Amino acid sequence: MAKKEKQKHYTDDFKRDAVRLMENRGKSTIMQVADDLGINDRLLYHWVKQFGTKSTAVPNEQVESLEQEVRRLRRETEQLRIDKAILKKAAVLSTRHGNARVGSVPELRGLKCSDCGEV
Repeated sequence: MAKKEKQKHYTDDFKRDAVRLMENRGKSTIMQVADDLGINDRLLYHWVKQFGTKSTAVPNEQVESLEQEVRRLRRETEQLRIDKAILKKAAVLSTRHGNARVGSVPELRGLKCSDCGEV
């Protein structure tokens, strides 16, 4: 006679996380998600019926548009950092040269001081 396997018990948090993974699985199959979690795919289907709501799943199109927005905002942030550095150097230059070296900012190289004409 074969020994009966001891039944595993999973917390509700684990089950909800598993359902969330399944609902947002992207290109993965349900069997792949279940295999990654070390559970049977039927068990995952059961948890989906118990805990799943389609409203918690984020559609792939929405994820892609959010990723595009993040990339756009990162580019914009980098440009703003560059602009800030330029303005900072220009402010120093306009206050009679200060201690900053204008030549260290490529965008300001070759600019002449409006007061004395010095580069």
